[in-house]
Amino acid sequence: MADARTQKAKDRLLAVAKVLQPPGSMPKAFIERLSACLVADPLLPRPNPSTSLWQEPPHPTLATVQSPNLPSYADFVVIGSGITGCSVTKSLLENEILGSGNNPSQVVVLEARNLCSGATGRNGGQLVSPVGHTFAGLVERFGKATAMEMA
Repeated sequence: MADARTQKAKDRLLAVAKVLQPPGSMPKAFIERLSACLVADPLLPRPNPSTSLWQEPPHPTLATVQSPNLPSYADFVVIGSGITGCSVTKSLLENEILGSGNNPSQVVVLEARNLCSGATGRNGGQLVSPVGHTFAGLVERFGKATAMEMA
């Protein structure tokens, strides 16, 4: 089975390579290495993923929310509940053209773990606040009490 998958991956890669580059210009070693990557187990989801500070403790009602059963039908299936997955899902659910009234779109979000536990969950950039750099301006504009609440 693995040999058939490897050959299929090589065939697909060669078909793409022919479209992108003239014949013979892509090194065979590169094609072999890329072919191996295409059929390798991605090891996802990881058995022991890292957890961001902002995810501890997990939200008691949102982190592991799920339906009791997977539906047998969906108009859209979104893989992952990170920033992109949640944004796409929100857009699909709010789009009146895709379904409304008695016939709303059926959207399913598949997540391997907890809400935002993948790359979005490991990103801590949103924890940085500019308040330390702008506190004086906030005091001037809103007063000290309000500026302290904002900080």
